[in-house]
Amino acid sequence: MDLVGAQRFSSAVGLVTIVECGPVLLGPPLTGSFYNYYEHYDYTYVSSGIILIVASGILFVGMTINYRMLAREKKEEERREREEPKEELTAMLAPPSPSKSDEEAEKKAPEAVALENVARMDEDTV
Repeated sequence: MDLVGAQRFSSAVGLVTIVECGPVLLGPPLTGSFYNYYEHYDYTYVSSGIILIVASGILFVGMTINYRMLAREKKEEERREREEPKEELTAMLAPPSPSKSDEEAEKKAPEAVALENVARMDEDTV
């Protein structure tokens, strides 16, 4: 999972399984036919080694392609981040847009009480 990341993990497992199927399915019948034809195990061991080397080569090429794709995606993501500011940052820096509830609150809000009016109210209540 560290090599391919979480997004491609299932694809990587599938690819490895497919590559493993080749030696597992072809190896025993092929090496058995070598033994039946040559009547000794020398070519059987050589064919097993060749199958293993070919499978390793396929996995090596696949991992090389994967690393290049990951590097390309990372560069593309970094370029996108540099070109486009983050939406959250622009939303926080932008002034708030007036909404209907703000307009209604301004209409219904009582006016501020001045100091002179407070003195008059005190006189009236006494």
